[in-house]
Amino acid sequence: MYPAAAIMKTAVRWMVLGSFWLTACAAEDVPSTGEDGQSHTKAHSTVAWSEGPMTMGEGAISVEFDPSVLSLRDTQGVLRAFIELPWGEDVTEIDVSTIRLNGTVAPIAGSEQIGNHDQDDRKDLSVAFEKSHYHDLFRGTRMPGDFEVEVTGEVREFVFKGSARVRVTE
Repeated sequence: MYPAAAIMKTAVRWMVLGSFWLTACAAEDVPSTGEDGQSHTKAHSTVAWSEGPMTMGEGAISVEFDPSVLSLRDTQGVLRAFIELPWGEDVTEIDVSTIRLNGTVAPIAGSEQIGNHDQDDRKDLSVAFEKSHYHDLFRGTRMPGDFEVEVTGEVREFVFKGSARVRVTE
């Protein structure tokens, strides 16, 4: 049995032909001494292809909705989503045409605004959704209720996904 060894890893991703990713990983165990008193090292590498866009991990994206309580009787106005990306990412690079509410509802064209809704020194992108368009997402569900509402889109080569809870009443 060998004692645990520290591992150095390097991973590199290249975009190839716009929709395929080539990932190359190299890992090398730091030399260690086994129970037999001999020095041991191992090295390995992995190369893998994957199709489709890279994704930002869920939870890395912050989403807030205003209002956070929705009434299905109210058909006027908008639901505004505030999207904040992880530190180091720029919300101005979000492709607004790719943003969807629960994978189906597109925001109102030209509704995007850059601001700082939660006053935390990180920019956010806000987009508005017409109430008449998103009401169908909640039709036939038990009311009142709390629902997880998801916002997806693309920023550069990444797909982002974030969600927040809203309260829906009749």
